[in-house]
Amino acid sequence: MGPDMQVDVWVKETEDGLDVRVKTSGVEGAPWRIELAFTGVEFLTNEYVHLPLTGSEAVVVKQGYTELGNERDTLIVGPCFGGHRFIQGKEDSEAKIPGAATVYLTDYTPFDHEIRIRDKMAGNGGTGGEKP
Repeated sequence: MGPDMQVDVWVKETEDGLDVRVKTSGVEGAPWRIELAFTGVEFLTNEYVHLPLTGSEAVVVKQGYTELGNERDTLIVGPCFGGHRFIQGKEDSEAKIPGAATVYLTDYTPFDHEIRIRDKMAGNGGTGGEKP
């Protein structure tokens, strides 16, 4: 048997969203992905692209903050990271959620990332005071 992968996840509720910290250790150089599935969203936008969504997309966002929403609500997610494009599931992977647009945040292990998910309509624009 090979080395054991350790994955720790911390979730903290904030006034306008969530902070999710994911830390991996124990294995060097393995491609790893975090999947964020969104239903009911009609667009994905950031400083590089504005993409209309239909609910079947699989998108790797390489950097910065990304907005996902519809005509009523918008979430801001980030900082995003896209260290590789390996998003296909292998054994023990969950199936993609039908009708959901999936945003992938990807990196090689080990890593330690914090992802903020914010309601754009709440207060400071969703980035904890930082500019996206």
